[in-house]
Amino acid sequence: MAQIKPLSGRNLEVRRKNGAAWDLVCVASTKRLQKTNEFDDASVIDCDNPQAVPVRRSVKKMTAWTINISGTTGGSQMITLDADCDSETPITYRFVKVASLADGGGHWEGDVWFENLEFSTEENGIVKFTGQLRGEGPLDWTPVTP
Repeated sequence: MAQIKPLSGRNLEVRRKNGAAWDLVCVASTKRLQKTNEFDDASVIDCDNPQAVPVRRSVKKMTAWTINISGTTGGSQMITLDADCDSETPITYRFVKVASLADGGGHWEGDVWFENLEFSTEENGIVKFTGQLRGEGPLDWTPVTP
C-alpha cells in the first residue's frame, strides 16, 4: 500500500515581492491559502421524464482566493505589514510549497490587497498579528524548477 509523505508546515512559506527579491514573511507562523469558486445554478427538468425530480446544473462564474497569515512580530516587520495594508496598489505575494518537483514543489503567485490587519498583545506579552489578504486577479501556479 502506498503511503503519502506528509508535508511539514515549515515547508509552506509566504513571501512578498520587494523589487526583484522575494522577502520571506518569516513572522507568519500560521498560513492559509483558500481558493473559492462561485456558481450560478439552475434546476433542470429531464424532458424525457418530466415527472422526475429536477436536478441541479451549475455554471462556474467566478474564482476567488485569499491568504490568511498570523504570528508574532517585531518592530520592522510591523512597519512592512502596515505599509502593505495601507498601499494604494496591490502587493505581489507568493505562497510557496518548499519541496522537490517530484513532491509537487512550486508556488502560487498573485497580487493581493490587505482586507484587514490586526496587531495585538495581552498583558504586556509578545506582539501578535493577523492579516487577511484578498486576491486581485488570477492566482498562478508555477512548479519548482528541477
